[in-house]
Amino acid sequence: MIYSIPNKITELRLHQGYSMRRLAKKAQVSNSTISAIEKAEKTVNPYTAKRIADVLNVDITALFVLRAGECHD
Repeated sequence: MIYSIPNKITELRLHQGYSMRRLAKKAQVSNSTISAIEKAEKTVNPYTAKRIADVLNVDITALFVLRAGECHD
């Protein structure tokens, strides 16, 4: 199973103690953008995903995670 980007962003954000508002401010996007991404109401473009990943101190690829033992070609 592939985790969705919204779920992974929410997981990382909460793990690191960020509110949506604080993440949005640091990533230089609106709070409503973070909210819409996390609710899967809006797809995240690569530029915004990179800024969010940078704030969360993870590689952008960490937003796309496969569970161990699963591989899809």
